Amino acid sequence: MSGRNSAVECQLPKLDVAGSSPVARSIFSLPALFLDKEGGVSLDDCTAVSNQLGDVLDVHDLSRGPYTLEVSSPGLDRPVSRDVDFERFKGATLAVKTRIKIDGTKKFQGILVDYVEENGRRIVRIESSGKVFSIPKEEIVKANLVDETARLVEQE
Repeated sequence: MSGRNSAVECQLPKLDVAGSSPVARSIFSLPALFLDKEGGVSLDDCTAVSNQLGDVLDVHDLSRGPYTLEVSSPGLDRPVSRDVDFERFKGATLAVKTRIKIDGTKKFQGILVDYVEENGRRIVRIESSGKVFSIPKEEIVKANLVDETARLVEQE
């Protein structure tokens, strides 16, 4: 799900709802919204969206019972899944898991060097250990930014 909240100019790249079993849904619901915007998401952004959405859920009784609303940024190790994400994070370090083996492996970590279309398919190009791997987007199970700040702190 994606959309825009004009009040705080954030994008909503992902919405997760926990409690997918009927029993869990009957007890509580945990909608989790991950906001994103150029320059990062502030606590004030999260608070504004939480208050606005909470009011809508309460007024229209959309929650069907008790709920906990979680609003946050995707974090430094954010998922990368949309075309706009792959374009935006060129030059960043990614960790990628694929559905099938490509060049003998399903796990890649390296610099996102390009995101292109070839023969009607979107291709993610990752440079790792001096080699560039071309990974079809449809074969990616999971891709995340690698939190370089945590790695730098560990090295000190």
